[in-house]
Amino acid sequence: MATGSVEAIGRSGDLERAGELEFVRDLMGAFLQDTAVRLESMRKAAAPADFEALATCSHALRGSALLVNANRLAELCREIEQHTLPGSAVH
Repeated sequence: MATGSVEAIGRSGDLERAGELEFVRDLMGAFLQDTAVRLESMRKAAAPADFEALATCSHALRGSALLVNANRLAELCREIEQHTLPGSAVH
């Protein structure tokens, strides 16, 4: 993980000012590990068009992304979730 990314996340909240940069690094490390697992789950759900699993995975990843201020990722997850809900054009 790039240090600049960690510092940007720290600046986005009050964590860095409070001397919690190590916490931010740990949080980002956990986020990146969790993201890799969730993306793999989403990939596996997409192949057989398991919309329910894809919606569940994208919802969970969206929540994690919002916690670390990864807003673009959260928006993409929201779009995936919307398109996989019953009644959507894709579903």
